[in-house]
Amino acid sequence: MTDASTGDPNLLKFLAIGRLAKGSSGGAVLARNVGGTEEEKKQTLGKHQVLAYAAASKDERTKIFKKHVKELMSKGASRLTGGKRVRLLSDEAEDGGGEDPSGRYELHVLTEYIDGDPNYALVFFAITSLDFTKHQGIATLFKDLKAGVYDQFDSETLMTTQSSGPMHGHLRRFFEQLFTKYNKQLLTQVSRKVEEVKEVMKDNVNKALNNVEQLEEMEVKAERMEDQAKLFERRSGSVLWLMRCRYIKITLILGLVVAAILAYIIYYIYSKTHSDDDPASPPVDPAPPAPEPTPSPTPAAVIRPVLQAMAGVPIPRPAKKMLQMLRTQLDART
Repeated sequence: MTDASTGDPNLLKFLAIGRLAKGSSGGAVLARNVGGTEEEKKQTLGKHQVLAYAAASKDERTKIFKKHVKELMSKGASRLTGGKRVRLLSDEAEDGGGEDPSGRYELHVLTEYIDGDPNYALVFFAITSLDFTKHQGIATLFKDLKAGVYDQFDSETLMTTQSSGPMHGHLRRFFEQLFTKYNKQLLTQVSRKVEEVKEVMKDNVNKALNNVEQLEEMEVKAERMEDQAKLFERRSGSVLWLMRCRYIKITLILGLVVAAILAYIIYYIYSKTHSDDDPASPPVDPAPPAPEPTPSPTPAAVIRPVLQAMAGVPIPRPAKKMLQMLRTQLDART
């Protein structure tokens, strides 16, 4: 997540710790640890001070963040109550003119009394982006911040240290650890999401490539089927032509056979009729008996074996009807 106006990818931008001094209670204890005259001691202990601070990115925004924290320490100290957490939203413009170069951000403030003394309170500041609470917990951040401060410094040190004291240098490294922890987790989450998106994109690309390969295979198969269909069409035309030629050939053969049979029958009937109509020849001397001639075969005797042989041959229907009529006539004559 990046700041829209500055390009800052950090969720946690600035951390600071301040001390509020609202009275002189406990002054005797504090006086032993603060140098200078009594008046100087009172003035020093009575000031609100920013004890330590650090920014995730060192740029011009660091001054702006520190300025806002100091303004809140000086002008808003009366509204800071121990044990309560305050959340403030920055304005879009500063001092009524121009855009705020830091962009909009949230300022979280947690106040805690030191050793229960309401006159001295430790104030924890955390400046975050507007999206911090979507990814991290502000309560967890303050818990880690308080634990690190109380582990390194006791109550007396917290009540007596100054803004120019060693606390600022000691806490700088601890602040950097918090910046790394709370900003790195976001980068890890973003990286994880990026990896998930990359995996999804890879799957989509692989599916698209598989679809392209399948389409290419389908095109090749379609071309093969088209070639096979054309070949089948050519072969079926050849087969059809051969069947037609065979049909015509069989029809012609049968026609010739039937014509030959009819011609033979006509010739037989004609010769039989003319032999019966011849006048009687004059008597002649009896000659010695000649051997009896062998009788000529009748048409039925000639045609019947032919019809029997053609009974199992596949022939066209008109020729089959003609042969059936011829067989019927032969059966009637015999």
